[in-house]
Amino acid sequence: MQALFDRHFPLPQLPEDLDVFALAMELGDRVYARSVQLHGEITPRTAEEGMRVFDAYLSLYLPTHLPKRISSERITVRQDS
Repeated sequence: MQALFDRHFPLPQLPEDLDVFALAMELGDRVYARSVQLHGEITPRTAEEGMRVFDAYLSLYLPTHLPKRISSERITVRQDS
């Protein structure tokens, strides 16, 4: 996921020993899993909270606004098979 973001936005220096994008997704996913455990589904309220968890965690590493790369700055993302 970091490679996808980096393709479209210049990212600040991020930890090299931790994939903050993957961790943010896992944290949000845990909120969804808890909703399924409690309610048998992801409720609208917990869907909102899952996104808040994702956004809050990434806000520790990313600024509020990232400028979009212009097309000449875009980097090629290599897909490993």
